[in-house]
Amino acid sequence: MNKNKLKSLKPNIIIMNNNQILALTKNSLTFGLVSLKIYALAKIFQRKHPIN
Repeated sequence: MNKNKLKSLKPNIIIMNNNQILALTKNSLTFGLVSLKIYALAKIFQRKHPIN
């Protein structure tokens, strides 16, 4: 009985972990895109208003 319970629980855990990994990669990708946009905007701003 216990062995069957464990077998039925394992796939759910794996699916949950995959979803968490997907969420993490999505978050890191969006963070990377946002930081790239901010970096590009800062570069453009520096060209228009050079800070010496």
